[in-house]
Amino acid sequence: MDGGVSDIPDFIGTLPMAVKKRVCALKKFQLDSIEVEAKFYELVHQLEKEFEAEFNKHYEQRRKIVAVEHEPNDEESKLPIIHGLEENEIKELNDKSQPDDGSKGIPSFWLNVLKRSDMTQDMIQDHDEPILKHLTDITTSIEVDPHIKPDAEDPFGFDGPSVVRAVGDTIQWNDGEGR
Repeated sequence: MDGGVSDIPDFIGTLPMAVKKRVCALKKFQLDSIEVEAKFYELVHQLEKEFEAEFNKHYEQRRKIVAVEHEPNDEESKLPIIHGLEENEIKELNDKSQPDDGSKGIPSFWLNVLKRSDMTQDMIQDHDEPILKHLTDITTSIEVDPHIKPDAEDPFGFDGPSVVRAVGDTIQWNDGEGR
């Protein structure tokens, strides 16, 4: 045995029985690990469901601010605009503020979020930007089979939950926007 990689059945056929026994033990431990992983994802799903209403409450507050349905009070907005800056740096930043132009909400909020997200920044094209400026909310929902189990035919192919499909909503444009 040279320790190299070759055709699997031929390679396994040449292994001593003691090595084959070790490989079988590793497979068993891997299957046990996959079962633990499935239980883990099942518990994660239960936690997501348990906290969904609380998350949604915060997401709704965010939507109302972005969509101009709520103006935050001093208590709600007491955090610094950028964490990690010294007081003098925050003062400098605030001194550069443009005069209040009466704009409502947070202009281009979701465009900026999407352009700064590692997951979506490469998807945003120049022609998307004028439309994405109008977004006031982005929501997701997840439907998960609560009985996440490895496939009996291919248990080693289990890699946790995965996206099976994504469905977008119809955009209801206001007159003069988008399209």
